[in-house]
Amino acid sequence: MLIAAAILAIPIFGQTPPQGPPPSAEQKAKFEELAKEMEEFRKSMVDTVFENSDGDDNGSLSKEELVEFAVAMSLAELEALRGRLSGVPEPTEEEIKKVKERELSDANRLFPMIDTDKSGGISKEELLTGMYGEDYSDDEENDDKKEDESGANESDSSEEASDSDDAGESTSDVR
Repeated sequence: MLIAAAILAIPIFGQTPPQGPPPSAEQKAKFEELAKEMEEFRKSMVDTVFENSDGDDNGSLSKEELVEFAVAMSLAELEALRGRLSGVPEPTEEEIKKVKERELSDANRLFPMIDTDKSGGISKEELLTGMYGEDYSDDEENDDKKEDESGANESDSSEEASDSDDAGESTSDVR
């Protein structure tokens, strides 16, 4: 389990994993399980951390707010690991400072790519797409699609189809 913690801590706080024999199949399976749990944890934290990082409450993150978001997510992930595994150290002030510097450097490079509508701010949708790729879709959006497919929300879909016909687009082209 310490191997998993060390490997997961690398991108967060630059720690190096301990040297030793390669992990066993059981250790690899435990690591994969923990990695899946951490992915779910990340997804569950995005809304809260986004809202807390959006200091001006405008629904998007500035570059500075994006750095705050990234650092807060890293600290939350580390805290979650500390709760699950023994031996995961608490970060020092120096480590946190280095993470902030790295996140600022990343934000300077990535912000223009994530801000796809070029509004000067990153919406939650843009952030999620940047984090999880183009195939990411919000759970609420998936629920709406399921209702449409089942016919439970038929009147809404026909209105959308009518609106999109007026606009000359299909609903699948609209995001």
